Amino acid sequence: MRILEVGRTPYLAGYFPGSVERFDTSAYENSTPPEFAGLLALLKAIGNESYDLIVCEPNVRRRLDALSRLLFSKRIFSGRPSFSSIFAQQMFRRRLNVPVAVIDIEDHSRITAADRYLLARSTLYFKRELPSDEWRLLDSGDGFAGRSLRSKPSLRAMMDKILPVSLGMSLDAEAFARGMARSRKTSDVFFAGNVCGLPERERGLAELRELAAAGVKVDIPEQRIDRQEFFRRCAEAHLVWSPEGYGWDCFRHHEVAAMASVPVINAPSIRPYRPMRHGDECLYYVPEKGALTRTILTALENRDALIAMGDAAREHAISFKRRSEIGRYVVNETLSRFQSTVAAARFAAQP
Repeated sequence: MRILEVGRTPYLAGYFPGSVERFDTSAYENSTPPEFAGLLALLKAIGNESYDLIVCEPNVRRRLDALSRLLFSKRIFSGRPSFSSIFAQQMFRRRLNVPVAVIDIEDHSRITAADRYLLARSTLYFKRELPSDEWRLLDSGDGFAGRSLRSKPSLRAMMDKILPVSLGMSLDAEAFARGMARSRKTSDVFFAGNVCGLPERERGLAELRELAAAGVKVDIPEQRIDRQEFFRRCAEAHLVWSPEGYGWDCFRHHEVAAMASVPVINAPSIRPYRPMRHGDECLYYVPEKGALTRTILTALENRDALIAMGDAAREHAISFKRRSEIGRYVVNETLSRFQSTVAAARFAAQP
């Protein structure tokens, strides 16, 4: 299988079992050379339709906004700017006879106006922060997702292309999880992470400190710790508080689970991909004052049950939240949808 991947992030290259060619659209340094020859080569590669699948990222910003950020950033003096970061995705405005998957892992719950053509042209559009009402992805405050537009068959067909996707766990977490031995639990609750400017974290941290004052073994590092230490201390805790950051889905949820600890997460505000089940693999709490405290105290009444839940969480993470498994999901779903669409078109064309 030949796969072309266009974007800043290697979703498939390096960990998906197939032949993946990358066209890097990073704005600086390791980017594809900015000469127009690079863009012409990409145009030719797409136009030849010799790939079994094309995967791309959204633009996120309008072309003029992206151009001004590129040219007026102080990084332009230390790195090589790449204009492919602005124009590469524009080549998908044409209709292609190959399946196209868009992977959107941005923190926000919307598809910007600059990217709506990608929704129209793609076979499937995978969105990380997918609202339970997916029409809100198109609501930019101008009434685009109003009642009259929701009834249009063409737009309804477009919305049917949207599926959830997850960040999954990081590659270093996967490596640590593969080599880890079962750890002895030395703390009840562990948390480490940025808090400033993140309301759910600011509120919850105050509750954790109150629990610590009441005698619960709460592990909160005073200084920044490295990734390996973070994984180790996750594995040594019965519970790990994993509040949302800039988006609800985050690496932490799945990395905690991979370390055989129980993630304690504020209830999903999106439609997640392969979510963990409350009481089986994780604990969800309503984001209101005192809810985190009640959830933790109730869970700690049965630490043996938390050991079993942590094992189930690890199994879930290894089964569904490794990069290779998410890549396989994207590939299989896109190829299946493309084949069914082509078959339907052929059937409709028959006399």
